[in-house]
Amino acid sequence: MGAITLLVQDDVGGLEVLKDGEWVLVEPLKDAIVVILSDQMEIISNGQYISAQHRATVNTNCARLSVATFYDPSSPGRYSLLPTRQRGFPCALQRVVYGDYVSSWYGTGPDGRRNLDALLIQP
Repeated sequence: MGAITLLVQDDVGGLEVLKDGEWVLVEPLKDAIVVILSDQMEIISNGQYISAQHRATVNTNCARLSVATFYDPSSPGRYSLLPTRQRGFPCALQRVVYGDYVSSWYGTGPDGRRNLDALLIQP
C-alpha cells in the first residue's frame, strides 16, 4: 500500500512475485537488498512503475529470516500523478489520501483485487 519496501532475506528464500499471472520464486541474493515498489509509486508514476504483487511462503524444511522496512507516505498526504509527468499523459489513477487508502484496505480488504483497481480512471 505504501511507497517502497526494502527487504533483506537470508539464503532460504520464500519471497514470490506475481508475473504474467503466475507466482514466481525470487531467488535470494547474498548481501542484496530487494526493493519492492508499492502502490503509491504506481500512482505518482501514472503506472510507469508497477506496484509489485508479492507474498511470502513458508519453508517446512528450514526456518528463514527476512527483515522488511516500509517507507510509507504521511497519512493525510494526497498523492496523484507527479505534475512533471502530466504533460501529454492522461492521468490513469485517481488522487488518493494515503490514510483513507490504508483504511479502505483494512476496512473491506482487497476482495481478490489490487487496492489500485478502485482508483483506475475509465477512458
